[in-house]
Amino acid sequence: MVAIRLASHMEVIMPRPRKSTARDRSLAQAPAPAVGTSLRQLLRRQQQAPPGELAPRDDLLLQFRIELLEIDPPVWRRIVIPDGTLEDLHFHIQGAFGWDDCHLHVFEIENQTYGPVLEDGRPVDEEMEDDEINVLVSEFLPPPTKNGKVRRKFRFRYVYDFGDEWGHELLFEGYPQRIPRRKYPLCVDGARACPPEDIGGPWRYYDLLDALNDPDHEWRDLVEALRFDPEKFDAAKATRAMRRFARDGE
Repeated sequence: MVAIRLASHMEVIMPRPRKSTARDRSLAQAPAPAVGTSLRQLLRRQQQAPPGELAPRDDLLLQFRIELLEIDPPVWRRIVIPDGTLEDLHFHIQGAFGWDDCHLHVFEIENQTYGPVLEDGRPVDEEMEDDEINVLVSEFLPPPTKNGKVRRKFRFRYVYDFGDEWGHELLFEGYPQRIPRRKYPLCVDGARACPPEDIGGPWRYYDLLDALNDPDHEWRDLVEALRFDPEKFDAAKATRAMRRFARDGE
């Protein structure tokens, strides 16, 4: 653990060191972004599939239950989204949970890795199968039964922030019927607040919870500055964030 003391006498706790991975080696060679460059600007978007090759089904809705791994009590969301690319799903997850989309990510699906491509053309993970903008979510999902349910459970992972390693498990729940005049994407249910960015991952999240209940905890000043309420969740607010991310990602 490394603590950086700020002028305000608060300490920001940095994640504990971990073993280098293929993702770390790939990112270590990435060009440094210019001042003011956002993460989205750093990611290259020039290898999109030719027009007409990717054809999301506009009439197809997908329902997922998404839960943060290694967190108890669970932090989870249930979302209903139109079919789209894995990049679209990334934005939906960011909005539903309340992340800031300020770190890199990958999807791990059936022993394959998918994610964004850096500005210089290299993948964020050396073992990446394909750019997420070239892959439809529906390609992986089991076919529906007559009532829109699925014959088998299908799970995969989404990892956000290679430092904190926030793992999310996605459980595909089926193909809900589209409701007339209802807009999508939609967060329909969930529980508890998303952890703050850069807190140090699941292993440091519990220190944050301890500080909430201990006025003498060394993190108390940090907790008060963050104004973090672990029980807070608002489905309508999550839906608005999902739609804002969807618009920004277009």
